[in-house]
Amino acid sequence: MVSFKIDVYKANERKIIVKAPRFSFDRKVLITETTHATMHYIILIQDLEEPISTLRFDIEPIACVDKRFQITGKICVPWVRGFKRYKHLSDKTLDKGIYVNVPIPTPTGYNTSVNPVCLELFLDPPCRYKIRLVGVSMPLSNVLTQIVPVLPLSFGIVFISIACASCSGVALALASIFYFATLANTYKGYLQSWVLENLSELHTKSSNERNDKRSCNYCEGLMNLPFHTTMLLLLITMTVMNCGVTIAWMKSERYTIFFS
Repeated sequence: MVSFKIDVYKANERKIIVKAPRFSFDRKVLITETTHATMHYIILIQDLEEPISTLRFDIEPIACVDKRFQITGKICVPWVRGFKRYKHLSDKTLDKGIYVNVPIPTPTGYNTSVNPVCLELFLDPPCRYKIRLVGVSMPLSNVLTQIVPVLPLSFGIVFISIACASCSGVALALASIFYFATLANTYKGYLQSWVLENLSELHTKSSNERNDKRSCNYCEGLMNLPFHTTMLLLLITMTVMNCGVTIAWMKSERYTIFFS
């Protein structure tokens, strides 16, 4: 049995415009309580331009006919082709927040007020919800992975200093870890979309022009991935080749501490 639910509303009735706070952690209530049987909301986020900034939106169910509910959030970044991320929440999900950030900074001259980041919320109609902006937050690992590409010279100096103070193997190992984390964080959105698109195409025998355009967008987004993958493999190879030097340095440091 298949059932369809229809939500009729005016074009601008369910649009919420939010300006991303830069140095604020205050909570801001966007919607105190949604009306009954509301299914769709669009949140337009302006001034979200840097990857280091992250916004969290809490969707809290206030009253439900049934304890079970499902919420789907769709994040779209207009200046990144093919970038769409989905977040699914339910009554079994512990964290009822949707985190919104951008994978790369805005291009020069791009106006986020005209084409902002979009968060679409697809709500379960039997429930009423409270939607609020919790603030700007970001895990430490994401902060580190975003600082690495912004300050390559500084991290190069740090790794050279580590190599001089300890040995080259330690510096190469740290450089490989940071490079892998940065690469994974940069291309995770493209890879997720590319994998999901290929899985969906396995169930369909015919292809059309729309699928060809989507595949071209994914190819454009992933065009630099082979180069970065080669560089990462070179770093890992050099790290493995310097394992003997690293082991010798660790043993010498241990004996130095023992004799001192």
